[in-house]
Amino acid sequence: MTNQRITPTLPETLIAAARRWESGRPTPAQTQQISGWLTGVMRGARPQDATNS
Repeated sequence: MTNQRITPTLPETLIAAARRWESGRPTPAQTQQISGWLTGVMRGARPQDATNS
């Protein structure tokens, strides 16, 4: 599946975020990216749109 990296599923993204938190506190930029992605998902936006904004 070639577009898996472009459009991660919500569980995959949350797992990636959880691993980031496990390995150490995320930087403000990482926190903002995760937060922005989740906000986009709640609004029904595509994941790549949320992460790029």
